[in-house]
Amino acid sequence: SNTTAMARVISTCLREERRILSSVSTQEQGALEQSLQNSVAFKRQKSMDNRVGIIRGSVQLVDQAVKYIEDMQDDFDFCYKTLQSREA
Repeated sequence: SNTTAMARVISTCLREERRILSSVSTQEQGALEQSLQNSVAFKRQKSMDNRVGIIRGSVQLVDQAVKYIEDMQDDFDFCYKTLQSREA
């Protein structure tokens, strides 16, 4: 009958609509998850950048301290050798 055929067509259309909505929902959820993963990765990258900056600053301070100690050692060696040559 005509009403049965129409009911089948409507049923098929509704099933197809559900499938499409489910597909779109899955895609949106995937995009949201990807966005969250990118956000977490970005925060981790910023944290790593900050740590690298801190370490870089610390290395510069250590380099300066080593240079200062080397200069002090050179001054000491010069004074020590000068004193030894006066005593000889």
